[in-house]
Amino acid sequence: MSAYDLEPNREASGAEAVLILARADIDQAEVDLARRRLALAETTFAEAKARHEGAEALFPERTAALDDAARFTESARDLNTSVHRLSVTRAPLHPVRRVPLEVLGIIFEHCLPELAAVPLAHLSATELGVRQSPPFRLASVCRLWRFAALACPRLWACIKLNLKFMTPHNAGSWLDYVSTLIERSAQTPLCIQIARLRPHSEIDGPVIGALISSLSRCTSLLLDLDHVFDTDGILDIMHADLPVLRGLRLGATTVHPTVDRTRLFSHTPMLSYIKASFPFTGTRLCVPELLTAEVQNCTVSDLSSLLAAAQSLRNLRISNLPTVVDLTPSTSWPSIRILDIRAKGYRNDAVGSLGQYLQFPNVGYLTLTGSWIGGRDRMAYFAATSGTMPLLTRLDLFEHNLDVDGALFMQGLSSCPALAAINFCNMQLTRKGFRELCNFLGRPFDHGIWPCPQLKTVGMSYSTFTPDCVQEDVVTLVQKRVDAAQDMSETTVYRPALLVAVVLPQSSDATVRAKIRALLPTKD
Repeated sequence: MSAYDLEPNREASGAEAVLILARADIDQAEVDLARRRLALAETTFAEAKARHEGAEALFPERTAALDDAARFTESARDLNTSVHRLSVTRAPLHPVRRVPLEVLGIIFEHCLPELAAVPLAHLSATELGVRQSPPFRLASVCRLWRFAALACPRLWACIKLNLKFMTPHNAGSWLDYVSTLIERSAQTPLCIQIARLRPHSEIDGPVIGALISSLSRCTSLLLDLDHVFDTDGILDIMHADLPVLRGLRLGATTVHPTVDRTRLFSHTPMLSYIKASFPFTGTRLCVPELLTAEVQNCTVSDLSSLLAAAQSLRNLRISNLPTVVDLTPSTSWPSIRILDIRAKGYRNDAVGSLGQYLQFPNVGYLTLTGSWIGGRDRMAYFAATSGTMPLLTRLDLFEHNLDVDGALFMQGLSSCPALAAINFCNMQLTRKGFRELCNFLGRPFDHGIWPCPQLKTVGMSYSTFTPDCVQEDVVTLVQKRVDAAQDMSETTVYRPALLVAVVLPQSSDATVRAKIRALLPTKD
């Protein structure tokens, strides 16, 4: 037992102090080591925290880059798939191969040339070949296009022939051309165009004969001929039944006297349009549905024969009337509603005297057109016949000189009680002629009736004023007619109709246009 009592507050003895100090040194070393480890851990934690914060800051950017890479990978995969799909295609026109044959045929139809401005008879051999070749070229591109072309009968339905290029050496090729088109067009309606400005020949027979069997489905026919003889193969076409023919363009300089004209086009029950320069005298046409006719270089006798056959005719255009030699009685044709008189100033043009032989009492729309040289002939016709057209409501003038033709024009206007609209087209409105016209229309006759009492519209948008023309004249005209129309002190028979529209040329003075707008009634 220790010599000392156990006392907590007792100081250690020497031996005990040595032991305690030795133990304290060990503990202090452990504490120092722990402190160093703690400092190292804190440093490591600070570095890790900094790296963590940096990683958090980079995370959105890295995520976006990863998304971009994923999208790029997907696009690259799709592109590789498309390239692989295209690499197995055996033709360069891959998209076209997916088009149905029916649709491809419709596209081919739009590849055909439109109606040429140059007449078929005036085309060169090269130009004619260009117009004949499109169906054959389309069918020769590839096997698919050939199937599509052959499956589209309308592609082969237009037959163009200029017989002056046919010789004994190439007649077989022309026959093959016609036979091929007829066969490949199946039962499609045909458009047949034949030009022949040379004497008829025996080599024409086989080609024309090949057409005869298909005329029953011909809806459009063009015959541009020089002469027609009694032994002419073309007569087989003129004598044939044309049950579905709707459009006929016919030209012939002469017809031999021995030709039986009563058999020409004797069965065309569906014909609605004809454009002809042809001697119709002596023919017995069958045209019960004919609505529109354009005739050129036809005599009064020819016109009478055509009009007698076409009781349903409504629209008539007459150009270049030959001089009337024989005394012809005047005839009236009430079926005509729209009349177009064309005169270009040819030396022997007798259109000015047409009214002596043919009258159209029910015409409501009259057009006088042609070159300015023929203006006097057209005005002479208008002055002579306006009194026989009581229903005329619209008059269109093209390329007239009012300085020269103004007197005839005003003479004709004085006999137009129903005229409601006048249009001046492609005209130079000069000071003298325009002023005289405005003065004429701007005051009543001595008996109190106004010229053209039903006039409501005057159009000049397609004409021009000459620099010396006084544009205020039209303002005076409008002012006088508007005042007279609104003057209730006058009886109705002496009041003109109220003007509702006066259309001036685009180059007219803005002040003049404003004054006219102020005078005319406004639309509700």
